[in-house]
Amino acid sequence: MTGYQFMQLPDLQFHGEKQAGSVSGCDGVIVVFHDAEALATLNIPSSLDPSVKLLTEFVKSDESSKKKDVNVIINSNLPGGKMIVTPTGPLLRDHDDVRRYAEAVKRAISRAKSMETMKRPLLVLQPPPFDKMEESVRAEFALYYEVATLAALAEMHEPVEARETLPDLEQKALKGLQVVILGEDESVLATKLEFVKAIETGRRLARDIGSPDPERMSSINAAETVKTFMSTLSNVQVSVIESLETLKKEYPLFAAVTRAAEHVPRHAPRVVHLEYRSPDQSQVTEELYMVGKGINYDTGGANIKTGGNMTGMSRDKCGAAAMAGFVATCAMLKPKHINLSVDLAFARNSVGSNAYVADEIIRSRAGVRVRVGNTDAEGRMVMADLLAQMKERALASSDPSKARIFTCATLTGHCVYAYGPYVAAMENGPAKMLRLGERLKCNGQKIGDCLEVSTMRPEDYEVISPVTNCEDVLQIPMRSSGMIARGHQYPAAFLAIASGLNKHSLDVEPQKRLAYTHLDVAGAAEEKPGPYGRITATPIAALTMTFLKN
Repeated sequence: MTGYQFMQLPDLQFHGEKQAGSVSGCDGVIVVFHDAEALATLNIPSSLDPSVKLLTEFVKSDESSKKKDVNVIINSNLPGGKMIVTPTGPLLRDHDDVRRYAEAVKRAISRAKSMETMKRPLLVLQPPPFDKMEESVRAEFALYYEVATLAALAEMHEPVEARETLPDLEQKALKGLQVVILGEDESVLATKLEFVKAIETGRRLARDIGSPDPERMSSINAAETVKTFMSTLSNVQVSVIESLETLKKEYPLFAAVTRAAEHVPRHAPRVVHLEYRSPDQSQVTEELYMVGKGINYDTGGANIKTGGNMTGMSRDKCGAAAMAGFVATCAMLKPKHINLSVDLAFARNSVGSNAYVADEIIRSRAGVRVRVGNTDAEGRMVMADLLAQMKERALASSDPSKARIFTCATLTGHCVYAYGPYVAAMENGPAKMLRLGERLKCNGQKIGDCLEVSTMRPEDYEVISPVTNCEDVLQIPMRSSGMIARGHQYPAAFLAIASGLNKHSLDVEPQKRLAYTHLDVAGAAEEKPGPYGRITATPIAALTMTFLKN
């Protein structure tokens, strides 16, 4: 692999109303609005008067502009002589949320990228109509400019493969973005700016790991990419396990998946461990333990994918990509109340004479006998042993009650059918008592990184209960998880059983309980339509809002 080059963020600035009058260096204006007439009545800095006046006149003369995705106004009185205007659309209906701003800004930035003369736009955002909103809805729109800025930065980012094969791509990219924020307390803008930068930095790393083809971002290259980026941070410890013998000994379920790829050196697996420790251990209130699925290509194994369903399987590593990105975000924000331990399971699910097959019984790290039912259910296999190790670390910590254990994976087609482009969160009993799923859901809603909470039921455990005395758990029922009822819930039950976490639920004494939440990002990992849509890097923003924001 040639040396990995991270795409740095553009020059990003936040300006309050008082600062907006001194804004300079812009070569175009972008205005996102929902009510042009109301925008004209706000306390607009005089430097923006021409933009607002032109927008108001334009909307009055062309009512259809309120519904058009993007409009471009050319006028010599404007900075750079041009302005892109785009409406948010409705904001007050039951199903509207803060992502209306994100969608509008993405359209505008996409248009700006196509205009070779606009490299440093000024973004003006009309605040939501808070006076017309219920209190709970106002709270969900409060971070509208952070959400809008994150959307702009995502649209300005270019995939790593494109950057490496199109040498002039970064030279053509937008170089800066100045955001005018109306009605916000200017004293908080610096902190919020760093918050946005930290999230987008993590997301950019996640996109660079999650997006590339299976050779460019093989398990070896993914591990090297993580190491290269983390070497720029002084507060993250990185270790990589390369030895096949060690992997087979420590992670037998993981090693089973990698068997068919062992004879191809460039397809060798890697386990990456990342560690962030609070600079003040006396302030730690939560200890996060996270495992990410990093299948850089999924053929389905012996249960090979057919009917064109192998296309896009180079992105089966987006769970691990997001976890790596979350570590980067955490390191930049330097929270004192959090410790973070992350394991990334990078492997290739190949097919061949040495592939693991259905009917095999493999003993997990936790000593649980797993009967394989479908080799295309490899994600739960590569994570289960690492999850068991996280369980061991949590139990060995000074206070296991602070432990919050997660798995994150593009795991099931059923999740896509059930929730479309949303993450599904499934909690065990201790996690549910802590309302971890609800915390993620509420905070994700505010930052535009939305998820749904699915409840674990008795059926999710019963469907994988042993059918003989030769196994302790079934890896999968006879049909694939995408084709049976509750197909995204029972894999979480499998992970709990195979890792031994089911022995640390509500039926044991409180000091032995461990909170565990599984995040299925199968439908949310890339923008639609797919395959090859932009990697979303979800749930980095939701996790950041929930655990890192003071």
